Amino acid sequence: MSETAVRTFKRPFCDVDGGGVCSTKDLHTVRALMGQCENSPNYNTLADIDHDGCITPADLRMLK
Repeated sequence: MSETAVRTFKRPFCDVDGGGVCSTKDLHTVRALMGQCENSPNYNTLADIDHDGCITPADLRMLK
């Protein structure tokens, strides 16, 4: 019988850029994507912190 190893990685919810930490770069990324929604070509699911389908000021407030 073979064993399969599973590695999970949990990133902080505020880590929008994938850097592993919450930083001002994450804030700048969310600001730059403000107004983008799921049907927009620049939409980033990681920047949509509240998962409502659009990147709004509410997402930015959650990072502060």
